Amino acid sequence: MNTEFSEEQEQLRSEVRRFLGDQASLTTTREHWDDPRGTSDPIWKGLVEMGLVGLLASEAAGGSGGTMADMGVVLQELGRVAYSGPFTPSAVGGVTMATLLGADDLLAPIAEGSLIATVAHAESQHSLSHWSEPETRVQDSHLTGEKIWAGHGEVADVFFVTARDGVYRVDRSAEGVHVEPMDTIDRTRRPARVRFENARCERLGDLSVVESVIDRLVLAEAADSIGAAEICLEQSVAYAKERKQFDQPIGSFQAVAHLCSDMLEAIELSRAGLHFALAAASGDDADEFHLAAVMCKAQLGETLTQVGADAIQIFGGVGFTWEYDLHLYFRRLHGADQMLAGSDEWLEELASLVI
Repeated sequence: MNTEFSEEQEQLRSEVRRFLGDQASLTTTREHWDDPRGTSDPIWKGLVEMGLVGLLASEAAGGSGGTMADMGVVLQELGRVAYSGPFTPSAVGGVTMATLLGADDLLAPIAEGSLIATVAHAESQHSLSHWSEPETRVQDSHLTGEKIWAGHGEVADVFFVTARDGVYRVDRSAEGVHVEPMDTIDRTRRPARVRFENARCERLGDLSVVESVIDRLVLAEAADSIGAAEICLEQSVAYAKERKQFDQPIGSFQAVAHLCSDMLEAIELSRAGLHFALAAASGDDADEFHLAAVMCKAQLGETLTQVGADAIQIFGGVGFTWEYDLHLYFRRLHGADQMLAGSDEWLEELASLVI
């Protein structure tokens, strides 16, 4: 199995990096810090026109017919600028869910960016296994329950909601839908708590598709986190070369050099695991893909959050001030781990698969 990105994917990386550098730099992320949508119409339109929002959708549905490996390239670049728009919830979660459920009436508008979708599967216990036994119930085409960690739920037009007997569509405009932003360390992902009180719904399919969707969302966050971790390392190395103590760059001190070396090792090991899982996503073995996704998250969680912590240590106290960009990436790395649950839970899931 070839886990390296192809020449075409590297070209895609260059194009995405160029666009984000011109239109959606970290300055833009700061400007949208208090904006629930987290992006602007021109930026979102640009992502749509480049075929990125519909990258995972088939060409017949108006998408690009790309793979998760292609999407991994895009998401690493989005992580490098801490992009705060609803890309991952809609372009990965929404497109994948609509595709697997055969919801063609939803897939096309999601792929073209005119409809923002998000997956609402996590409940109060927030465990890997809990989604398969949701408390959310449906009676007479009306849904009642509460979901947490719904990505960009404040601006979503439609929710894919897991209930006891399947996956349901609930429109944001439906009566009985109440959305409340969750207070987290990371303001760029904007997860929401969504309460459904006898809200009108439409059954789309069985719960059997959900695991595959979650696995892809896991890899999406992993790719994003690697992009953010890369910036942590790059900024740390640059700072260590410039910041002086005792008339010497702090990078010349063994302790700082070792921290940078450890950060590089962590990122490269995480990248290898991600590439393997992205390749498995395009294979025919669903069990192998699930195992690869679980392994990826189990390894990345604490590893990449430590990269963020090491970067803050190199910068000292100033690294977590608003004037420096580093704290945005520190928040992003911890936010990803918080949103998908910590590594311990994923290690337990991994053990259940291999023992």
